[in-house]
Amino acid sequence: MRTDATLRPTLYPPVTYGHGWTVLGLCLVAGVALVLVVVLLSTRPGGLPRLPGMRRSTRVRRQALARVDAVLVAYEAGRVDAPGAASELSQTVRGFAAAWTGVAYETMTPSQLATAGPVPLHDVVSALAVATFAPAPGTADVATLARDVREVVTRWSTS
Repeated sequence: MRTDATLRPTLYPPVTYGHGWTVLGLCLVAGVALVLVVVLLSTRPGGLPRLPGMRRSTRVRRQALARVDAVLVAYEAGRVDAPGAASELSQTVRGFAAAWTGVAYETMTPSQLATAGPVPLHDVVSALAVATFAPAPGTADVATLARDVREVVTRWSTS
């Protein structure tokens, strides 16, 4: 029959282990932490430069408004026609909404936007689609369309 002394586990306190095991354990923990940091930084959404002191939403909005201005300037300079300007404005407002929300508004038709998208986005994209595919090019008022896109971008919020 065994006594209590023979049934006791034969574990040693950590103090008697060599210092190499402590160093190895710390290195493993640091390595796992480093891998996690690298994975998180390499898989975060990119495409927008980081500007100090500015939220991502502010950058997205400023970029969209700058693109609206650039399209309007190109149209007024004669570098792009009305359907081309309307198409650029449509891509701008759709891209802005997609970047803001994460929803793929760029690939939706106006009828899909009617059910899935916010009303102001649907209204401006529908007007832009009419201007893009108008039977008589040049009948679209690009300045008004740009103003409408600017209003949607400016008034867009997360609420």
